[in-house]
Amino acid sequence: MIFSILLLLKVLLFMSITNIEHNKGIIFFTSLVVTLLIFSLVHFSQYRRKNLLGLIIYGFISFIMFADVMYYSHFNILPTVKLLGLMGQVGAVGDSLKELFTIKNAIFLLDLPFIIFFVIKSPRNESKVYDRKIRWGVPISLLAVLVCLLIFLA
Repeated sequence: MIFSILLLLKVLLFMSITNIEHNKGIIFFTSLVVTLLIFSLVHFSQYRRKNLLGLIIYGFISFIMFADVMYYSHFNILPTVKLLGLMGQVGAVGDSLKELFTIKNAIFLLDLPFIIFFVIKSPRNESKVYDRKIRWGVPISLLAVLVCLLIFLA
């Protein structure tokens, strides 16, 4: 649950830094549904180390958001998948990255050591058993909301 809340706060910060002007509500609602879907699948899974899996997913998404914000700060446009093929040329802009590395951008990564500490110190017994209806119902409901939202947006 903590990962969902922190990730939604990062989405709000991301929207603020990247100057989202149009459809703020739809973008946030879509991010909310996707975040809740991902972490509900983790939470209701049979995997024993749910906090570790949540940390890995949270860290990966945080790193992607950090890279996007750094790119946006330099080029004033969000990167596309096609631009990921040009990652080999990042060394040429190393000096620019030092200038772009601000506290506002670093917030996307600064919480990771604290979250890692939380996961290490949290109890190892995470095997709470949920009713089958809840285990399947919550993620399927969130998926249905996401599909309806995507159909509405198309």
